[in-house]
Amino acid sequence: MEGLFLLSVVAVLIMQIVVTVRCKKKSFKFLPLIISSTLVLILLIVGMLCSNVWTGAGLWIAGVLSLLYPVACVLGWGLAWLLRRLVHL
Repeated sequence: MEGLFLLSVVAVLIMQIVVTVRCKKKSFKFLPLIISSTLVLILLIVGMLCSNVWTGAGLWIAGVLSLLYPVACVLGWGLAWLLRRLVHL
């Protein structure tokens, strides 16, 4: 389970780098961050509203772990910026 989660975080990181490097419109560059932040909020809100304690705790744990997705997006922006600097030298 943890391996699949880390694999999806790496996929988000790669997607963010590709979107940042390839897309000319700034609105598309924020799309992975918006999607991942929405996922985190949904998991945390549903975890609060869940009547079953164990399910709510599991959703909270998933929500906290999902905070790695926005971190991967920011890291992707940094790596894309570094990649552009290295290519243009």
